[in-house]
Amino acid sequence: MNESMLTKQLLRQVAPMGKGAREVLEKLQASRVPGDPAFSFAPPEAGAKGTLYLALDDRAFEDLRMRGIPCACVLPEKGDAPDFSGAKVLVSTPWDIDAADFERIYRRLYHLPWIIEETPRLYLREMTLQDLPALYACYDEVAKRYLPPLSEDREEEKKILAAYIEKVYGLAGYGYWAVIEKKTLELVGRAGFGVPGSASAPAEIGYLIRKDRRGQGYAREAVQAALSYERRVLQFPGVAAKTAKDNLPSRRLLLSLGFSELPEEEDGICRYALFPNPAAVE
Repeated sequence: MNESMLTKQLLRQVAPMGKGAREVLEKLQASRVPGDPAFSFAPPEAGAKGTLYLALDDRAFEDLRMRGIPCACVLPEKGDAPDFSGAKVLVSTPWDIDAADFERIYRRLYHLPWIIEETPRLYLREMTLQDLPALYACYDEVAKRYLPPLSEDREEEKKILAAYIEKVYGLAGYGYWAVIEKKTLELVGRAGFGVPGSASAPAEIGYLIRKDRRGQGYAREAVQAALSYERRVLQFPGVAAKTAKDNLPSRRLLLSLGFSELPEEEDGICRYALFPNPAAVE
């Protein structure tokens, strides 16, 4: 995946289809904010590559489905919802959706990874199936000592990753992301959050950096980026972490980032907690 695919805006226009399309189009055009990325709201006949279609009724949805065109389905503000069975994305009041989220909806529908965060040296982005060989390269003997290993059967791991992309990214909207080195565009690790067991539970952060990139501050940079995204977007009630007692670099990193060490359990695992995100409890 080249850098332009990572950073370029792929969405060119948003096109509503179905009953009430003209009214929705007018609301979308009126909602534009100065400084938004340059894409347009257009009638469906102007559709082309880079178009995000919005199906406003079941007839439009079925027409797009039969033509093999992905779309987001718009729930009505009043009355019964159309039959959008099988829809991948449902939205309401699309005129309230900002430009960045329109881009993300487009990427989700076309199976393109979301770009989560950017740092001076790294990108955090969603994993793809093409990342699997590079991910295996991150699991040296040290990594396997502290983390559950990937499957020895790469085809089985490919199925696991495909399900993860569909279910975790698709439903939760977050997870463990690829850590991409800007200067080489290589996957050099991963970092992110596990899905909590409940809405009131903290999310557990995890991270891994490839052997030849350790000791260069990449883990700190990736974890700080993940935490920045958490504070701004995810806003969990809290963030937890755990690491082996003898994994001193990881323990030092967590403490330096503001985590508090909790009483050690008997299994030799040190557990940490970050104070709740203020935005999550306001």
